[in-house]
Amino acid sequence: MEKEERKKVIKEIGDLIELHCRGCPNNTKNPVVYCENCQVYAQLRALGSRMLDEPFKPTRRVKMDPAEFVQYKRDGLTLAEITKRVGCSRSALYDWRKKHAREIKRLEAGEEIGK
Repeated sequence: MEKEERKKVIKEIGDLIELHCRGCPNNTKNPVVYCENCQVYAQLRALGSRMLDEPFKPTRRVKMDPAEFVQYKRDGLTLAEITKRVGCSRSALYDWRKKHAREIKRLEAGEEIGK
């Protein structure tokens, strides 16, 4: 699912909740009992299932050390490929790369970290 389509699904879920569920008299009761036969409940479940069918969503955490990053670059991986391999977002990798710029430069020059 593309980012724009994902946004549309999230908006649709929010609209359904806002337009129907907030004013529903059964809202304060047990949703399993009262909402199970509701058409809106079925729509929400279907939209939620579409969201769950998504691949792993990248995180803001970069679990990699600078030496690993330099090795990926030496192996010819692009930044997009590195983000997929590490499981982080592109912006998280860029921020991480800025934070570790000195260490990365030293490793690329062949120096050991800590000198």
